[in-house]
Amino acid sequence: MENLETKFQKNLTKLLEQKSIKTEVFAVGVSGGADSLALVYLLIPWAKKNKKKLVVLTVEHGLRKESLDEALYVGELMKKSDVEHHILTWKGSKPKTGIEEAARLARYGLIEKYCMDNGIKYLMIAHHKFDQAETFIMRLQRGSGVDGLSAMSEVSRIGNLEVIRPLLDFEPEELKRYLKEKNISWMVDGSNYDEDFLRVRIRNLIPYLDEKIGLGVDRIAATSKVIARTKDYLEKQVKSFINNNVKFFGGKKAAKISLSLIQKQHEEMVFRILCQLIKDIADRTYIPRASDVERVVAAVTADGKAFKSRTLGGCEIINSDESLWIIPEIKDGKVLLKKDWDAFVERNPEYKKNKIPYKVRKFLKTIEF
Repeated sequence: MENLETKFQKNLTKLLEQKSIKTEVFAVGVSGGADSLALVYLLIPWAKKNKKKLVVLTVEHGLRKESLDEALYVGELMKKSDVEHHILTWKGSKPKTGIEEAARLARYGLIEKYCMDNGIKYLMIAHHKFDQAETFIMRLQRGSGVDGLSAMSEVSRIGNLEVIRPLLDFEPEELKRYLKEKNISWMVDGSNYDEDFLRVRIRNLIPYLDEKIGLGVDRIAATSKVIARTKDYLEKQVKSFINNNVKFFGGKKAAKISLSLIQKQHEEMVFRILCQLIKDIADRTYIPRASDVERVVAAVTADGKAFKSRTLGGCEIINSDESLWIIPEIKDGKVLLKKDWDAFVERNPEYKKNKIPYKVRKFLKTIEF
């Protein structure tokens, strides 16, 4: 039976080849807990073998009095292993509610900024098979659809980073055994046992579900992967629709779609097409609130003529001349004079044959090119 390091290296090499990931430097998020420490210690021999550089990043949230000591401990371990390490500090006031989500956003924000400032495109994190199961049930509790219930991807984009999860097929206990074999101690976050947090309550519930109805970690993870196939299919259909039916202007910062063509699509496709275009045009990491998008979808598909315009997710959606236009929201209040538009068209003659609504003209003029 192959050991954990051999299994890990084989899986990671296959993953990077499948995703065509070729880079010399990887950031690694390490908190000091067992999972992330196991990840970095599994990566160290792989990196040496493949001549890759690891940059370990630890976010010091300041939410617990032990957090700085934990970050310093990671630094000491990395120094012994000759691995570059940096502590990123979350400064400023902390929210009193929604702290889990706020901390997650702060963590990714700090890591993303460091990586962008230092030319790093890829981040390794230590989500494992149990995290996959817990996330599934959390999203089920929130009423998520296909996207939320699909498995966490081995590679996904968060902001400007490509996030790699090499441990999704591994269980936390085997990661802890690996650290014990290497005589590496890990830090224990007391909040992992605090049932005020939904994830902790779910973690404690899963063994009961497994015992009583056979709904354990492996079954949940397998279900997530099945749903992920559906998500992948839908995303490919959306990409194909956009490539074949959406006309872009202004360096892909304004989009035009036939209203009649949109109305012929299934509501799920309309929802996804709008979400994707809004994400791209507004340069957002996440889609707008689903309920807000659904209201626009209902208005467009029920009676397109009654739909005039709507702001959503940093964009304005405009119905004009049997077409839907999507542009970034403009808030300057300035008036675009006809002579200025005419001068713009003279400089950009490709717009002469296009009937463009006023707000779109105004936007295009603001990004003079």
